[in-house]
Amino acid sequence: MMTRVCGVLVKDNKILLALHKRFNEEYFVLPGGGLEKGESHSECLVRAFKEKADLSVRVGGLLLKCFDGELHHREEFYYAVKLVSGVLNFSKNPDLKGGVFQSITWVDLKNLEKIRLYPKAVKEFLLQKYESFVDSSTLG
Repeated sequence: MMTRVCGVLVKDNKILLALHKRFNEEYFVLPGGGLEKGESHSECLVRAFKEKADLSVRVGGLLLKCFDGELHHREEFYYAVKLVSGVLNFSKNPDLKGGVFQSITWVDLKNLEKIRLYPKAVKEFLLQKYESFVDSSTLG
């Protein structure tokens, strides 16, 4: 079974999300990547944020572990991450070539309830924890 490791990055009351399009349906997921052989969760996240968004991050604590049965049937781990350096740039993202990936963007935390975010368990978790995420000093 594949394992995906994702990061919750909040800055200025906005959360970084990846926009995907599949079967003419647009939806968001938290940025991250598949765990490669011999790679730790932290190494995976640092690599994924650099490859996909050109951002350097520091990985904090585990926030949530769930099974994504809605789209991919895989185990997913969600960690708090802090921005260390970089400016969002997804033009070199390898997922741009023919996949479901469309872009990476900052979404206002106030709009979380209105958007389609998968898996649903992650959206519910983020909505429940909204107040703690507004103060991003609680992340990591």
